[in-house]
Amino acid sequence: MLRSLLLLCAVASISTAPAHVVVIADGSPDWAALLTALPAPDVALMMRPCAGCAGGLTPESAEVASAMSTGCTGARRAVSAMGTPLGTRAAKAGAATGLVTNACPTDPTVAAFFASSHDRYDAALLAGGLRDSALAVMLGGASRLLGSPEPDACHPRTRRELAASVRSCDQGRLVGSFGNMRSALAEECQPLPLGGDQALPNLADMTASALAFMRASTPDRGVFLVVGNDRMDHAAHAGDEVALVYQYADTAAAVKVAISALAHRNDSLVVVTGDHATVFNGTAHSAAAVPVLVYGSGAREAASRIVELNGSSAFSPPVFDATDFPKLFPFFVSGSCEHGDSVPRLDLVAAFALAGTCALALVAFLVSCVLARRAKKE
Repeated sequence: MLRSLLLLCAVASISTAPAHVVVIADGSPDWAALLTALPAPDVALMMRPCAGCAGGLTPESAEVASAMSTGCTGARRAVSAMGTPLGTRAAKAGAATGLVTNACPTDPTVAAFFASSHDRYDAALLAGGLRDSALAVMLGGASRLLGSPEPDACHPRTRRELAASVRSCDQGRLVGSFGNMRSALAEECQPLPLGGDQALPNLADMTASALAFMRASTPDRGVFLVVGNDRMDHAAHAGDEVALVYQYADTAAAVKVAISALAHRNDSLVVVTGDHATVFNGTAHSAAAVPVLVYGSGAREAASRIVELNGSSAFSPPVFDATDFPKLFPFFVSGSCEHGDSVPRLDLVAAFALAGTCALALVAFLVSCVLARRAKKE
């Protein structure tokens, strides 16, 4: 099964800013069930999620999402610890950025596009990275790690409040936490229900609201939005077929919302893909290649930055590695795969000082041992 992320990465502009929409739908145990609900893409590709997986192991979400975000192969369980996240590059290019998920915003599948950590389970560090990235929109499950409400943002808690915020929020940012906050206080984060809840927004609601809010609040800037359907993965691991049917429909609806919202833009781009396959009702992942569907007038140009399209077809789509995924976006520039900017690391001077201190301590210890032995002999 493909671990569900609907990653909607959008870059759109009204004036001179670059305009792209990327939708990544991740986590279907049966891609055919999702593909039949989606429009035919302008370009169809396949992506090897695990070409660079550590030690030849099967895919791990943080590792693959980080490769898709930074273009770098990092350590297993690390989140964009090497290179620069795609969301950071989009922001530097002038785009407003956003994140939407039906699980926790700190889930590495979506957080990897905006934050960094050496350990995917260091949710506090990832939450800090998300706060520091100044996202224009962040919508997801209730999370105590993201702190108290921020004064420069509107904070909807229900579907109705979200719709109202899009129409009337006069703040520059939209930060919504949906779900049981009491449970979130005890468990760090409370994702949205697997089968949906009429009082809470679904992915399609949040996707439409995020795009509408950014289009209204930042009309002169591009947009980069990441939408993750992590609950599809949860349903697959649990073997919950009823929940999977709901998640398929919600994912397809969110993709269609993104395509429709950017249909009037000649420079739009929509991409749908997954980060790994997951065995239904099990824990194992598969390294099998996953579909990459590209929509928009710039689809062929974007895909040609990665693969040769001549002679390809929907029946024999070109295959590429996850580390090439960010090349779909013109604001991505291949760079050094060094430690990410937001990952704590030792300064070189401090490192040499620490090494020197340790060496002196070792010498002092050895000298004391020699003197003690001599004294004993005397």
